[in-house]
Amino acid sequence: MSYWYFQRKGVPFAVLWFGYGEYQGLDDLPVQQILNEASSIYFVNLVIMQWFNLMATRTRHLSIFQHPPAFNKATQNLYLFPAILFSFVIIFIFCYPPGLQNVLGTTNIPVEYFFLPMAFGLGLLFVDEARKWAVRKWPGGVLARVAW
Repeated sequence: MSYWYFQRKGVPFAVLWFGYGEYQGLDDLPVQQILNEASSIYFVNLVIMQWFNLMATRTRHLSIFQHPPAFNKATQNLYLFPAILFSFVIIFIFCYPPGLQNVLGTTNIPVEYFFLPMAFGLGLLFVDEARKWAVRKWPGGVLARVAW
């Protein structure tokens, strides 16, 4: 997502990948500011995708509907939700106070970069649910053998 952000800001992938820290031809762009924004976007994407990874990898075979994280005494883990909220607060602590922005090299990021990883996370959750369904349907199949 950070490379996509670079591309949207006019910094081609090849300049970053093969430039080795030298951004030739980009003298008129504030490359360091764009780099800080892209790094902050990457951090937010990492945190949000881990929320969905947490929900997807709670069990090997059972669906999130068969093993819900809440509302079922036998399977609930109510510590997950405060942990998700805590990680959301950490995003704001690292990215938004001006004093920490200067120290850590982070910046404010547009709200769209909070929702795009949520869409990717839902895709991850859907793919993992499909994998779990296939493993339950064909327990001796190839997918069941290569799955963790």
